[in-house]
Amino acid sequence: MEKKLSELKSHPENHRIYGNALPDAKFIADIKKDGFINPIKINQDNIIIGGHRRFEAAKYLKLETIPVIIIRTMMILI
Repeated sequence: MEKKLSELKSHPENHRIYGNALPDAKFIADIKKDGFINPIKINQDNIIIGGHRRFEAAKYLKLETIPVIIIRTMMILI
């Protein structure tokens, strides 16, 4: 499945854990040349739960859509 980049949101914890750095130039060049080998994982609310570097590379490359897999998440209350 494809989603527009404008529909996707970074998970708020991602920036806290990894910061706001862009992926390195080689990674961006690989995405440009080969595309996405693995889709970005998102939840049902279009929040990225896996693939933030690929998302940032896609934004840098000004791609309109990217492949995604929707992962159903559940909150577990203890």
